[in-house]
Formats: sequence, C-alpha cells, structure tokens
Amino acid sequence: MHTSTTSTPPPGEAGQAGWVLNDQAVLVERHALDWLHRFDLTPDPETRARVERINAGAAFAMLFPQAPADVLELAGDVMVWITAFGDVLVDGCDRRTSDLARLTLHLNETLHATTSRSVAERTGFVAALEDLLTRSSAILPNRHHTRLVKALTAFIGAQNWHVDTESAASPPSVEDYLVARRHTVAAWSLVALLEPLEHSRFPAEIHDVPEVGELNTAACTLLACVNDLASHRKERRSGDTAITLPTLLMHERQCSLDESISVISAMCEADTARAHEIIAQLKASHDRHVSEYGELVGNLVGYFASWHTVVAADRYR
Repeated sequence: MHTSTTSTPPPGEAGQAGWVLNDQAVLVERHALDWLHRFDLTPDPETRARVERINAGAAFAMLFPQAPADVLELAGDVMVWITAFGDVLVDGCDRRTSDLARLTLHLNETLHATTSRSVAERTGFVAALEDLLTRSSAILPNRHHTRLVKALTAFIGAQNWHVDTESAASPPSVEDYLVARRHTVAAWSLVALLEPLEHSRFPAEIHDVPEVGELNTAACTLLACVNDLASHRKERRSGDTAITLPTLLMHERQCSLDESISVISAMCEADTARAHEIIAQLKASHDRHVSEYGELVGNLVGYFASWHTVVAADRYR
C-alpha cells in the first residue's frame, strides 16, 4: 500500500511564528524568491514583499515532503507567477506594461506556441512564463503539463475579464462573478499540480470517473470561496473592492457587509459538504486509486484554509 506524501498535517492555528520550516522548505522557498527577483516581476519593494508573503514554495515542501525537488520548485514558482500577475498587473494597476491586451496576446502565444516568436526580454511575465512552461514540459508527464497549460490559460482569461469588468458601467451579477472569478481558475492551477506533487502515481483513467471531475470542480469552487473571504480584508485595505464577492453581494442583495460575509460563509459550508459527499462516494464505489485521490483533494482543501490563516497570514491580515 502506497503511503501518501501528505502525511504532514496542516500547521496549527497558533500563527506563522509557530510554523517551523524544515531544510527542504527553506530551500524551495528561497528558490521561489530568487525566481521572483530574477524575472523582476514586481515594480517596487512593497509589492515584492506582498508577493513574497504567500510562502507558496515552503508550503508545498511542508505539505508534500516526498515530492521531487524540481516539481516542488515548479509548483512554488507557478503560484508566485499567478500571485504577482494579480498583484502587479490587476490589483496594483501597475502600468509598466500599459497594454494588457498586448501582454495577454504574448502570453497566449507562449502558452500555445502559435508563433515561432521567441521572448527577447529576459525578465517580465512572458519570459517567466516561458521558463515555467519549459520546465513543466521537461519534468511533468504530458497529461499533467497539458492540464497546467489549460489552467494558466483560463487564469489569464479570468484576469482580463476582471479588468474589463472594472471599467464597465455596472457591476457583474453574482452569478457571473462565480463563473468567471479569478480565484477559481487560480485554484485549477493548484489542482493541476496536485498529481505531479504526488509523483504522478495515479493512473490517467481516474479522470474518466465523473465523480473525480465533480470533486475537482467542487474543490476549486471551495478554494475560491475561501480565498474570497480571506482576500477581502486585503482588498479593502488597498481600495480594490469593486469586483469582490462581498461587495457584489452587498450591491445585489442590498445587505450589509456582515450579512454578505455570512452568505459567503454559508456558501463555503455548502461547498465543503458537497466535497465530503463526493469523497465518500469515491471511497464507497471505486478502486483504491480513485479513493486515495479523493482523500488527497480533501486534504488539500483543508490545508489551503490553514494556509490563509497561518502560512500566508502576513499577506491577508
């Protein structure tokens, strides 16, 4: 019987100070920070410090202690790229790249190799993405590399939707936001990396099981909901609350902030219950691999909640 690499429990609620990094976590986190600086993804020390505080590399190393080092580094760097993209180009309204549409075109060319264009710049988001894709193609099985490419493509599309919606005359409906929100597609990148972090030990056929797809969707929805709650305080502090779930609920339901937070909490509870229901179905009616995958996704969701309150607490408080 395979022993899951997710034996390390989530950190306790005592706070980040009580979260003791092992040597591997220190090395992976250092790699992520060096990578962020090497590609110069942040325009100023304040933004750089905010991105650094996600501690994604260290978190992956602690959660997946037996994962290959190159996969840990890739996962940490992907999360750094995603976070920096949102903080710098969307939330931060940084206009070093004044034409977001042009940047998006270049990113999609890089993602899908639709031209023979090579990246002339050695820094910036396009060059950093090229580096991620080169490494992903080299170290991941093709099916996992393809899933990561699809997730990053969706992420870029959602960021563009967010920017376009901010300039619209009226806010989007809550229903539209829940479909297009960038927190959900960022979660898809996290789920796409889950199997490589587990040594790609699951057979490809598990994704032919409908409940596995349902679980992935439920997990990403829940991860996004948790992120909506955790991010709101940071977004209020930065003045970027126009397109957030609490604000949209307040507008659509004509309710207070506290009431909107209660609604989102209820959404999280419903999503959690649905995920647990699917996991129970997988354990009861499918083989060991499918059952273990369900348990792995469930563990990831639990850890992600702790990540906001402990590992990345400095970013969200």
